[in-house]
Amino acid sequence: MSIFLERLRWLNALHSSGLGPFVESDLTSLEIRYLAQKYDLPVRSGETLAKWEKLGADAGPQLLPDFAARGGKGQVRGQPQVEELIAQAVVMARAGKIPLTTQAIKEKLETMVNTARVETGVPLDFPSDSTIRRRWMSQATPYEKAVAKVGKKKADRMFRPAGARARVTEPGLVYEFDDTDTKVFCVDDRTKLPWGRPWLTLGVDQHSAMPTGLSMDTIPLSSQSAVSALVHSIEVKDVEYLNSSGGGNGIKYMWEVSGYPTQAVFDNAVQNSLRVVSLNANVADASWARPYWPTDKREVEYKNGRLVTWLCKQPGFRGVRGDVDAIKEGLATATLSIDQLRQGILRWLLGVDANQPGKDGLTSRQRYLEYGRALKLARQIPPDTRRLRMLRMLALPKPVTWNRYGIRILGGLTYQDADLFTRYINRPGGDMKVNVRIDPEDLSSIYVIVPDSELVLVVDCCVPDYVEGLTLYGQKLILKLCREKKKQNPSIIDLWAARMELQTMTEQWVADKKVVLRKRAAAIKQSIALKKQKKEEEYAASRLETACTELDAVTLDQEDERWQLPIAD
Repeated sequence: MSIFLERLRWLNALHSSGLGPFVESDLTSLEIRYLAQKYDLPVRSGETLAKWEKLGADAGPQLLPDFAARGGKGQVRGQPQVEELIAQAVVMARAGKIPLTTQAIKEKLETMVNTARVETGVPLDFPSDSTIRRRWMSQATPYEKAVAKVGKKKADRMFRPAGARARVTEPGLVYEFDDTDTKVFCVDDRTKLPWGRPWLTLGVDQHSAMPTGLSMDTIPLSSQSAVSALVHSIEVKDVEYLNSSGGGNGIKYMWEVSGYPTQAVFDNAVQNSLRVVSLNANVADASWARPYWPTDKREVEYKNGRLVTWLCKQPGFRGVRGDVDAIKEGLATATLSIDQLRQGILRWLLGVDANQPGKDGLTSRQRYLEYGRALKLARQIPPDTRRLRMLRMLALPKPVTWNRYGIRILGGLTYQDADLFTRYINRPGGDMKVNVRIDPEDLSSIYVIVPDSELVLVVDCCVPDYVEGLTLYGQKLILKLCREKKKQNPSIIDLWAARMELQTMTEQWVADKKVVLRKRAAAIKQSIALKKQKKEEEYAASRLETACTELDAVTLDQEDERWQLPIAD
């Protein structure tokens, strides 16, 4: 009300001084100061006074505080009887007898007003929708307003009791992990095959918000990827290649975090039952954030939100949610290699975000290094790195058979080591059920766990040229292409042919003739331009087929000892 009175006093002072309808140019600073001193008013600018004059006497909503609650211009306040009925209807709505919405209260109020008209014989005016809404909104709590706006289920999540949240007082104790969709389609520059759409699992130190480690997977909500990020956080990491590759603008890239934390906070527990990995207490005490509780891992949630602002500028970006054509466009412009994406993320995390001052004026790197314990952790080499490496491997869901022909998994790939088989597995019957772990980023070898022991054997693939640099996602794409060609049990020749066909398709994506795609490819300087296949690689499938044909032509007598040699399935 004091502001309203000030406006009226200023307008009366200006009008009494001979200024009728005026504009800003009619006022001078000297006149404004003179009137302010004469009528004891605060000094206002000419622009403000001209704005008040332009509103005029008819601009009640702008000049009068709570104008809408006063009945409006030329109107009167609501009748006392009607106001009582509105209050009764609002009480009923807040008690849960009717929905707490304007429409529900209006329908109930119609019945109450009509009944009151008959009982009292007094003509009662029915209030407007805006009046009803103002009355119940003025009494409702924020929770009740949220229920009316978004529904009870979502309002319960918004207004749930959080309680006291314990925070660590120094770095290196608690790491937070969460995954985010990069929405970027990538190409593997080693195999020249599509890598897929990476889901980045990032680890962040809870106290300092310093990045601790990361992992990428093609599957969202992957517990295995979260454990891989934890292992990467514990390991001592070397990013000297980022400093030596140039383009750093004088920035020194360095991981500050290494060593075992006391606790690791993961995103919601058990999203994918096939990828659940049990952590040994000697690694870290695992805890899980509650569903829809981002405050349980606030630092990593905030870090992922900032990372998205960088990801949306990368080639092959999927686009905004809801655009059905964006996925096809992103896949068709997948000109960014997975190594480039990983290096770009590391440059942003370690060179930009880690050196960005926060609210306290310190960067996340400074907050981490201000404690002597953090400096000690940074130089600590984690013990038993082999066990850490096994944690990040993906375990097959059930045991597989290892016989004299090898271990056949992943749609036709055979792994065998004759010496290891003879030493550890060979027995009457010639086979044994073993548990196998694989590295999703490298299928060149598998890790076989010998039953009833802690011995782990590394067994190489029988076709090293085919699996060189091949990832699990790439193998799945090759098998999918084979199935489309009606080859449910593809041979190694079929796998070779499908892989080469996928390489050709990827090359066509990079060298597309569309102007938009050429511009995007030029923007990254054709950094993953596909090299022409070597002659021996180009005809690898043909040579293998010829060798198999020659072997089939060999005939042996049944008494020949060479019958004991392994033969193809």
